[in-house]
Formats: sequence, C-alpha cells, structure tokens
Amino acid sequence: MQKNMMWILAALSFTVGCGDKDASTDSGADDSATDDTNTDSNTPTGIEIAGDWADGWGGSHTITDTSWVSGSSSYAIAVYDNDADYAVAQNGAANTYNPGLWSRFDWTWDGDALYYCQFAYDAATQADAEAATGANRADLAAGCNGFGWTSMTAP
Repeated sequence: MQKNMMWILAALSFTVGCGDKDASTDSGADDSATDDTNTDSNTPTGIEIAGDWADGWGGSHTITDTSWVSGSSSYAIAVYDNDADYAVAQNGAANTYNPGLWSRFDWTWDGDALYYCQFAYDAATQADAEAATGANRADLAAGCNGFGWTSMTAP
C-alpha cells in the first residue's frame, strides 16, 4: 500500500509540476512575477490630451490618437509621446497653409490649464518635425517661436 501511495504521489507531482505551459515558447526564465495582462488603469492607452477643446482665440480643436483638427485644418498624427508631451503630424492636403508638410505640437500644463504650441508647421519630413525642439514650457508668454502658448479649455 505504501509503495502504491508513493507512485501516486510521484505521478501527481509530475502532473502538477508540468502545468499547461507550451514548451515551444517557454524561455526557461522565471516569469512568475511578470504581469502580461497590462491592466494598469493608470497608464494612458492613447494621447493624453484627446478630446474636444476650445482655444483662447475662439477656435475649436478635436484631438484623437490619429488626428488633430483645428477649425478647417487637419493634421494626421504619426507619432505622439505622452512623457515628452508632443505630437508630430502631417498637415492635411486641403489645409490652407503648408499642405502635405509636417507639424510638431507640444503641450504643457500650468496647474489644471492646458497650453499648446505648434512649434514646427512647415517641416519637410516627419523626422524634421520631430527633431524641431525649442518650445519653452517655462515661458508661456513668449516661448512658442517668440509668441505665447495657446490656452485650451474644455468647451
């Protein structure tokens, strides 16, 4: 009886120890502490300033992960960075100014107030627009190409 019990325990240990991992994808590394579900609700899943906004000049803006629409001008967002607070977008072909070229939009917060600066608006390439740095977030009055940053509020 004791011998049979040992075989049963050994078989049970083998079955439980193997689990249902697919050996073809297992690296062998201990990944028990890794959370592969990405359920962190504090991490933005899209551009952090998405939504409808009114600017300080009476204009309207609609921002999504893929576009920034300001009045009759549209911009196709190619890349954005919520940590560095900028987006790079291609100017719409029907835009009045600089159609087909590239823009860089930087944004910043002053308390609860949102401000943006379209620092580049006529870059030849996406890379040129992304490399166009110089918007001064510490100078909301004149840190946007010598002009003030534009305030944005929820309509």
